[in-house]
Amino acid sequence: MNPQPGGTEEATAAARADTPAGAPEAGPTAGVVAIAAVAVSALAASSLIWGKGRQLLQPRPRPTPPWAGPDVAAVILLHLACQVVAAELLLPRPLAEGTIVWQQLAASIVASVMTLAVAIPVLAIRGGGWPALRLGSSRPIADIAAGLLMLLAITPALLIIAGLLNQIVPYHHPILDFLAAERGPHALLLTATSAVLVAPLAEEFFFRGVLQGWLERVAPAAAVPISAAAFGLAHVDHGLGWIPLVGFGVAAGYLTRQTGSLLASLTLHAGFNAVGLAAALSQSAG
Repeated sequence: MNPQPGGTEEATAAARADTPAGAPEAGPTAGVVAIAAVAVSALAASSLIWGKGRQLLQPRPRPTPPWAGPDVAAVILLHLACQVVAAELLLPRPLAEGTIVWQQLAASIVASVMTLAVAIPVLAIRGGGWPALRLGSSRPIADIAAGLLMLLAITPALLIIAGLLNQIVPYHHPILDFLAAERGPHALLLTATSAVLVAPLAEEFFFRGVLQGWLERVAPAAAVPISAAAFGLAHVDHGLGWIPLVGFGVAAGYLTRQTGSLLASLTLHAGFNAVGLAAALSQSAG
């Protein structure tokens, strides 16, 4: 499944550590913020490993999804078909080199929504029901708290890694150019809808719900690392930013496995993308 433009990729892209030629170097304030972020990250990680946060991730009973490999492939094909339909509806024909980025972004949002609208009821009827789809939660407040703690724990490290990798292969994405050129409310609303709402829901449903759910039945020990690797590789076409996303996928997969729900990983994903979007906006403003 192709990644949602404006989704997790923006979080990785926003971590670029290089500064434009002639720009002033980071001042003391940036250093203080970085130190504070690392300190908060360490506290959150300690809580999840040894402290009270550990209670949020105590394993809960969860049904094993009944679907098989062909069901996973069917969801991928469905998404590709929805992308074609959305492109026909929203993109100009013939495609021009200067196709407006917001049209591409809108088409991707529509494709993801169409995929969810068809795949969720079909898989539920297939025999999984809502529990197997992991769309509900027996402890929603605890799951949201777990997602937020994981967000604080892993975000600084992943952004540092992404920034270092960007020094090797610079990250480029049309959405960043879009944010740099368009700062109006409509552009911000469209980008935020994609990054913080649609992309997390679509990607968590597929990678942690459908793919990992199936793998937990056929290869339980490998379910989280395989789904995490697939998630990272789905974002491989814009530089080396996909590498830290594998680590992100491990964290999101672990949350889903422990809680039996997508709510914790959705919270993590939406928060991570929101941080990346804010950083991208700040960078483009500078």
